[in-house]
Amino acid sequence: MFKNVASQKITLLAINTTTNAPQTGDAANLTFYVTKDDGSVTALTDTSAAELDATNAPGMYSCDVSQSECNADKLMFTGKSSTANVKVVPSIIYTRANNINDMVITSSGIPEVNATQLAGSATPITNMNTVFNTDFAVNYNTTNDGWVVKLGNYVHGGSSAEMRLDVLEALTEITTNQITSSVNSIPWNTAWDAEVQSEAQDAITASSLPTAVQVWAAATRTLTALDEDTTTLDLDATITAAVPTAAQIATAVLTTAMTEAYRTAGGTATLAQAVYELISHMGDSVISGTTKTLRKIDGTTAKTFTLDSASTPTSITEAT
Repeated sequence: MFKNVASQKITLLAINTTTNAPQTGDAANLTFYVTKDDGSVTALTDTSAAELDATNAPGMYSCDVSQSECNADKLMFTGKSSTANVKVVPSIIYTRANNINDMVITSSGIPEVNATQLAGSATPITNMNTVFNTDFAVNYNTTNDGWVVKLGNYVHGGSSAEMRLDVLEALTEITTNQITSSVNSIPWNTAWDAEVQSEAQDAITASSLPTAVQVWAAATRTLTALDEDTTTLDLDATITAAVPTAAQIATAVLTTAMTEAYRTAGGTATLAQAVYELISHMGDSVISGTTKTLRKIDGTTAKTFTLDSASTPTSITEAT
């Protein structure tokens, strides 16, 4: 049964509970009722049930159902008879949208839709028909470097409308892996080498990078700095100014105090270690028995040596 549609009927079965057989000839004694969406039970407007066929369809009676009486998603039809021992079998019906049977489903199971309204208005559908009714094409636009859907009859701003579609959105059936695989499978054409080199050279030229000759001028021995103001530097003067003179080196070495240090036993010495050890030998040292102790500036032990005799030594060896 269709929802909210006029001129429909409901057919119910009447049973004689004594004989357990369909009850015939009982149309005048029947009253049919309807319950919409589990609401109240209401008698149908049509109070004259009609018997279909006492011989070929015994016990079957029908009544008219008005448009308002079928305006629900769930309908329950019941009935009663004034004849003793006669019961009417109820029927529960879930309605369908009007004209649903007119929908065509293709052999692939896809519904064919012929829309006449959109959001309750026919105007959007008319506009869409204007867009799509003649020329519809999908092409790759090399100028814009993207997929373009052209709608031939739809004019906006004086030109045919073009909708840029992302490749992955336009071709939703192609996965990322499939695209990557397809791109990687394209063989490299050696004819492209010259084009790639030309594009690279154009990019270098456009960037205004200096050439090797512009960077270093051998004749004048000058270096041009690689910055936006192309400052010219005299390389010889720059390097000479940065290197200290012999007099500056001598002054730094001879007038700068050295850090006190002593070499390990048997080890080689730095200049500072050798100087401090000689100063201790010649000055701040103590001899006790056969041991000679060199002392640091603060008086603590720096190194020790061993004499071959406590009274008449002739040799000395390093101990620590």
